[in-house]
Amino acid sequence: MNRDPAANCFIESVRDHPLHLCDTQTGKVRASYSAYDAYDTLMSATAVAFSHDGTSIYAGYAAHISRFDVHREGPPVELTQTTPSRRSRDGLKGIVSCLATNTTHIASATLSGQLALHTPDTQIACVWRVPVEYGGTGVTHLRWAPNNIHVWAASRQSEYIVAWDIRDLRAPCAVVRRPGRTMQRMQFAFDASGRHLVAGQMDGRVVLHDLNALDCDQSNALVEDDPNGVQAHGDLVAGISSHPYYPLLATASGQRRFCDPNPAPNCLRVWSVPAQYYCA
Repeated sequence: MNRDPAANCFIESVRDHPLHLCDTQTGKVRASYSAYDAYDTLMSATAVAFSHDGTSIYAGYAAHISRFDVHREGPPVELTQTTPSRRSRDGLKGIVSCLATNTTHIASATLSGQLALHTPDTQIACVWRVPVEYGGTGVTHLRWAPNNIHVWAASRQSEYIVAWDIRDLRAPCAVVRRPGRTMQRMQFAFDASGRHLVAGQMDGRVVLHDLNALDCDQSNALVEDDPNGVQAHGDLVAGISSHPYYPLLATASGQRRFCDPNPAPNCLRVWSVPAQYYCA
Protein backbone atom coordinates (compact mmCIF):
# COMPACT_ATOMS: atom_id res chain seq x y z
CA MET A 1 0.00 0.00 0.00
CA ASN A 2 1.27 3.48 -0.86
CA ARG A 3 2.22 5.67 2.09
CA ASP A 4 0.48 8.61 0.43
CA PRO A 5 -3.20 8.49 1.53
CA ALA A 6 -4.25 10.15 -1.73
CA ALA A 7 -2.90 7.16 -3.68
CA ASN A 8 -4.66 4.47 -1.62
CA CYS A 9 -7.67 3.93 -3.86
CA PHE A 10 -9.17 1.53 -6.37
CA ILE A 11 -11.66 1.66 -9.24
CA GLU A 12 -15.05 -0.02 -8.94
CA SER A 13 -17.14 -0.88 -11.99
CA VAL A 14 -20.76 -2.02 -11.58
CA ARG A 15 -23.29 -2.65 -14.31
CA ASP A 16 -25.53 0.36 -15.08
CA HIS A 17 -23.47 2.58 -12.77
CA PRO A 18 -20.64 5.07 -13.32
CA LEU A 19 -17.09 4.19 -12.39
CA HIS A 20 -16.35 4.87 -8.73
CA LEU A 21 -12.97 5.80 -7.28
CA CYS A 22 -13.05 4.29 -3.78
CA ASP A 23 -10.88 4.81 -0.73
CA THR A 24 -9.13 1.61 0.40
CA GLN A 25 -9.21 2.68 4.06
CA THR A 26 -12.85 3.70 4.43
CA GLY A 27 -14.54 2.27 1.32
CA LYS A 28 -16.12 5.65 0.60
CA VAL A 29 -16.50 6.92 -2.96
CA ARG A 30 -14.05 9.72 -3.71
CA ALA A 31 -15.14 10.44 -7.28
CA SER A 32 -17.39 9.14 -10.06
CA TYR A 33 -16.74 8.97 -13.80
CA SER A 34 -19.36 8.29 -16.47
CA ALA A 35 -19.36 7.84 -20.25
CA TYR A 36 -22.38 7.94 -22.57
CA ASP A 37 -22.94 6.54 -26.04
CA ALA A 38 -24.45 8.30 -29.06
CA TYR A 39 -27.94 7.66 -27.68
CA ASP A 40 -27.09 9.34 -24.37
CA THR A 41 -27.19 6.00 -22.56
CA LEU A 42 -24.80 5.34 -19.70
CA MET A 43 -22.20 2.76 -20.69
CA SER A 44 -21.04 0.13 -18.19
CA ALA A 45 -17.29 -0.45 -18.17
CA THR A 46 -16.21 -4.04 -18.76
CA ALA A 47 -12.50 -3.35 -18.16
CA VAL A 48 -10.62 -0.63 -16.27
CA ALA A 49 -6.97 0.26 -15.65
CA PHE A 50 -4.95 3.13 -14.24
CA SER A 51 -2.34 4.81 -16.40
CA HIS A 52 1.28 4.09 -15.54
CA ASP A 53 1.65 7.41 -13.70
CA GLY A 54 -1.75 7.15 -12.00
CA THR A 55 -3.15 10.38 -13.42
CA SER A 56 -5.63 8.77 -15.83
CA ILE A 57 -8.20 5.99 -15.80
CA TYR A 58 -8.83 3.94 -18.93
CA ALA A 59 -12.14 2.13 -19.34
CA GLY A 60 -13.30 -0.35 -21.97
CA TYR A 61 -16.87 -0.84 -23.16
CA ALA A 62 -18.64 -2.48 -26.05
CA ALA A 63 -16.84 -0.93 -29.06
CA HIS A 64 -15.53 2.07 -27.04
CA ILE A 65 -12.50 3.00 -24.95
CA SER A 66 -12.37 6.12 -22.79
CA ARG A 67 -9.80 8.03 -20.76
CA PHE A 68 -10.73 9.92 -17.60
CA ASP A 69 -8.66 12.47 -15.72
CA VAL A 70 -8.41 11.22 -12.12
CA HIS A 71 -8.63 14.79 -10.82
CA ARG A 72 -11.78 15.65 -12.78
CA GLU A 73 -15.09 13.91 -12.14
CA GLY A 74 -17.73 13.44 -14.80
CA PRO A 75 -17.31 12.74 -18.52
CA PRO A 76 -14.14 11.33 -20.12
CA VAL A 77 -11.36 13.42 -21.56
CA GLU A 78 -11.19 11.05 -24.53
CA LEU A 79 -13.84 8.68 -25.90
CA THR A 80 -12.82 6.58 -28.88
CA GLN A 81 -15.01 4.26 -30.91
CA THR A 82 -13.01 1.11 -31.61
CA THR A 83 -14.81 0.24 -34.86
CA PRO A 84 -16.59 2.47 -37.41
CA SER A 85 -19.84 0.47 -37.22
CA ARG A 86 -21.20 -2.88 -36.13
CA ARG A 87 -21.07 -4.16 -39.71
CA SER A 88 -17.57 -2.90 -40.40
CA ARG A 89 -14.65 -5.33 -40.34
CA ASP A 90 -12.19 -2.58 -39.46
CA GLY A 91 -10.92 -1.69 -36.02
CA LEU A 92 -11.25 -3.60 -32.75
CA LYS A 93 -14.42 -5.69 -32.71
CA GLY A 94 -16.36 -6.88 -29.69
CA ILE A 95 -16.62 -6.13 -25.99
CA VAL A 96 -13.38 -4.88 -24.48
CA SER A 97 -12.60 -7.51 -21.84
CA CYS A 98 -9.23 -6.35 -20.48
CA LEU A 99 -6.82 -3.42 -20.51
CA ALA A 100 -3.15 -3.12 -19.61
CA THR A 101 -0.97 0.00 -19.51
CA ASN A 102 2.74 0.72 -19.60
CA THR A 103 4.80 3.89 -19.97
CA THR A 104 4.07 4.43 -23.67
CA HIS A 105 1.09 2.32 -24.78
CA ILE A 106 -2.26 0.92 -23.74
CA ALA A 107 -3.03 -2.66 -24.74
CA SER A 108 -6.62 -3.85 -25.03
CA ALA A 109 -8.32 -7.12 -25.90
CA THR A 110 -11.85 -8.25 -26.64
CA LEU A 111 -14.03 -11.31 -26.23
CA SER A 112 -13.86 -11.76 -30.01
CA GLY A 113 -10.17 -12.69 -29.74
CA GLN A 114 -8.64 -9.45 -31.01
CA LEU A 115 -5.94 -7.30 -29.40
CA ALA A 116 -4.90 -3.72 -30.05
CA LEU A 117 -2.29 -1.16 -29.12
CA HIS A 118 -3.44 2.38 -28.34
CA THR A 119 -1.70 5.68 -27.92
CA PRO A 120 -2.18 7.44 -24.54
CA ASP A 121 -5.12 9.39 -26.04
CA THR A 122 -6.89 6.03 -26.77
CA GLN A 123 -6.37 6.14 -30.56
CA ILE A 124 -5.79 2.71 -32.11
CA ALA A 125 -2.26 2.16 -33.41
CA CYS A 126 -2.62 -1.45 -34.60
CA VAL A 127 -4.91 -4.47 -34.28
CA TRP A 128 -4.11 -8.18 -34.43
CA ARG A 129 -5.74 -11.48 -33.54
CA VAL A 130 -4.76 -14.45 -31.39
CA PRO A 131 -3.82 -17.36 -33.70
CA VAL A 132 -6.50 -20.03 -33.98
CA GLU A 133 -4.31 -22.71 -32.44
CA TYR A 134 -3.92 -20.62 -29.26
CA GLY A 135 -7.09 -18.57 -29.34
CA GLY A 136 -9.83 -20.17 -27.30
CA THR A 137 -13.04 -18.12 -27.25
CA GLY A 138 -11.93 -14.63 -26.24
CA VAL A 139 -9.10 -12.92 -24.38
CA THR A 140 -9.74 -12.67 -20.63
CA HIS A 141 -6.40 -11.52 -19.17
CA LEU A 142 -3.71 -9.19 -20.49
CA ARG A 143 -0.40 -8.12 -18.95
CA TRP A 144 2.71 -6.24 -19.98
CA ALA A 145 5.99 -7.92 -19.15
CA PRO A 146 8.28 -5.79 -16.95
CA ASN A 147 10.46 -4.99 -19.99
CA ASN A 148 7.48 -3.08 -21.54
CA ILE A 149 8.16 -4.78 -24.89
CA HIS A 150 6.25 -8.04 -24.61
CA VAL A 151 2.50 -8.16 -24.07
CA TRP A 152 1.03 -11.46 -22.78
CA ALA A 153 -2.55 -12.67 -23.13
CA ALA A 154 -4.65 -15.60 -21.91
CA SER A 155 -7.95 -16.69 -23.43
CA ARG A 156 -10.98 -18.67 -22.34
CA GLN A 157 -11.00 -22.36 -23.26
CA SER A 158 -7.31 -22.16 -24.18
CA GLU A 159 -4.31 -24.23 -23.12
CA TYR A 160 -1.79 -21.44 -23.66
CA ILE A 161 -0.58 -18.02 -22.52
CA VAL A 162 0.75 -16.19 -25.57
CA ALA A 163 3.23 -13.30 -25.88
CA TRP A 164 3.96 -10.82 -28.66
CA ASP A 165 6.86 -8.46 -29.20
CA ILE A 166 5.29 -5.09 -30.04
CA ARG A 167 8.17 -4.40 -32.46
CA ASP A 168 7.00 -7.32 -34.62
CA LEU A 169 3.38 -8.44 -34.26
CA ARG A 170 3.31 -10.82 -37.20
CA ALA A 171 3.47 -13.88 -34.93
CA PRO A 172 3.74 -14.70 -31.21
CA CYS A 173 7.26 -14.59 -29.81
CA ALA A 174 6.58 -16.93 -26.89
CA VAL A 175 3.99 -19.43 -25.71
CA VAL A 176 3.52 -20.92 -22.24
CA ARG A 177 1.43 -24.05 -21.87
CA ARG A 178 -1.13 -23.63 -19.09
CA PRO A 179 -4.24 -25.88 -18.92
CA GLY A 180 -7.24 -23.58 -18.97
CA ARG A 181 -10.23 -25.35 -20.48
CA THR A 182 -12.73 -23.16 -18.66
CA MET A 183 -14.84 -20.10 -19.37
CA GLN A 184 -13.59 -18.51 -16.16
CA ARG A 185 -10.89 -15.85 -16.07
CA MET A 186 -7.52 -17.27 -15.00
CA GLN A 187 -4.93 -14.63 -14.23
CA PHE A 188 -1.13 -14.71 -14.35
CA ALA A 189 1.56 -12.36 -13.08
CA PHE A 190 5.28 -11.54 -13.27
CA ASP A 191 7.76 -11.14 -10.48
CA ALA A 192 9.47 -7.77 -10.01
CA SER A 193 12.60 -8.89 -11.85
CA GLY A 194 10.63 -10.10 -14.86
CA ARG A 195 12.34 -13.48 -14.74
CA HIS A 196 9.32 -15.62 -13.85
CA LEU A 197 5.80 -15.82 -15.15
CA VAL A 198 3.54 -17.10 -12.37
CA ALA A 199 0.40 -18.92 -13.49
CA GLY A 200 -2.35 -20.77 -11.66
CA GLN A 201 -3.58 -24.18 -12.73
CA MET A 202 -7.01 -25.78 -12.78
CA ASP A 203 -5.85 -28.39 -10.25
CA GLY A 204 -4.93 -25.73 -7.66
CA ARG A 205 -1.20 -25.57 -8.36
CA VAL A 206 0.79 -22.37 -8.88
CA VAL A 207 3.67 -22.81 -11.36
CA LEU A 208 6.65 -20.52 -11.97
CA HIS A 209 7.88 -20.46 -15.58
CA ASP A 210 11.49 -19.31 -16.01
CA LEU A 211 11.52 -16.90 -18.93
CA ASN A 212 15.30 -16.59 -18.92
CA ALA A 213 15.41 -19.94 -20.70
CA LEU A 214 13.31 -18.47 -23.50
CA ASP A 215 14.81 -16.91 -26.61
CA CYS A 216 12.15 -14.36 -27.51
CA ASP A 217 13.97 -13.53 -30.74
CA GLN A 218 12.94 -16.97 -31.96
CA SER A 219 9.36 -16.94 -33.20
CA ASN A 220 6.87 -19.24 -31.49
CA ALA A 221 9.35 -20.39 -28.84
CA LEU A 222 7.53 -22.69 -26.43
CA VAL A 223 8.09 -22.68 -22.70
CA GLU A 224 7.34 -26.12 -21.34
CA ASP A 225 5.76 -26.68 -17.93
CA ASP A 226 8.25 -25.61 -15.26
CA PRO A 227 8.72 -28.06 -12.37
CA ASN A 228 8.97 -25.16 -9.91
CA GLY A 229 5.41 -25.22 -8.59
CA VAL A 230 3.41 -25.64 -5.40
CA GLN A 231 -0.01 -27.03 -4.55
CA ALA A 232 -1.52 -23.76 -3.39
CA HIS A 233 -5.26 -24.52 -3.31
CA GLY A 234 -7.74 -27.34 -3.59
CA ASP A 235 -9.52 -25.79 -6.56
CA LEU A 236 -8.87 -23.71 -9.67
CA VAL A 237 -6.51 -20.76 -9.07
CA ALA A 238 -8.36 -17.84 -10.64
CA GLY A 239 -6.50 -14.82 -9.27
CA ILE A 240 -2.75 -14.12 -8.96
CA SER A 241 -1.02 -10.87 -8.05
CA SER A 242 2.67 -10.27 -7.43
CA HIS A 243 3.91 -7.46 -5.20
CA PRO A 244 5.96 -4.98 -7.28
CA TYR A 245 8.71 -4.52 -4.66
CA TYR A 246 8.66 -7.38 -2.13
CA PRO A 247 8.79 -11.18 -2.61
CA LEU A 248 5.09 -11.62 -1.91
CA LEU A 249 2.44 -13.36 -3.99
CA ALA A 250 -1.34 -13.34 -3.50
CA THR A 251 -3.50 -16.13 -4.92
CA ALA A 252 -7.26 -16.67 -4.94
CA SER A 253 -9.12 -19.87 -5.74
CA GLY A 254 -12.65 -20.90 -6.63
CA GLN A 255 -15.03 -21.50 -9.49
CA ARG A 256 -18.72 -21.94 -10.05
CA ARG A 257 -19.80 -25.54 -9.62
CA PHE A 258 -23.17 -27.14 -10.24
CA CYS A 259 -24.54 -30.23 -8.45
CA ASP A 260 -21.39 -30.62 -6.35
CA PRO A 261 -22.31 -31.65 -2.78
CA ASN A 262 -18.76 -31.09 -1.47
CA PRO A 263 -17.23 -28.07 -3.23
CA ALA A 264 -13.70 -27.02 -2.35
CA PRO A 265 -13.59 -23.89 -0.16
CA ASN A 266 -12.75 -20.62 -1.91
CA CYS A 267 -9.92 -18.71 -0.28
CA LEU A 268 -7.34 -15.94 -0.62
CA ARG A 269 -3.74 -16.64 0.42
CA VAL A 270 -0.57 -14.55 0.59
CA TRP A 271 2.76 -16.31 0.02
CA SER A 272 6.36 -15.42 0.77
CA VAL A 273 8.36 -16.33 -2.34
CA PRO A 274 11.89 -17.80 -1.93
CA ALA A 275 14.60 -15.48 -3.18
CA GLN A 276 15.92 -17.94 -5.80
CA TYR A 277 12.57 -17.79 -7.61
CA TYR A 278 12.14 -14.04 -7.28
CA CYS A 279 15.47 -12.40 -8.05
CA ALA A 280 17.30 -12.35 -11.35
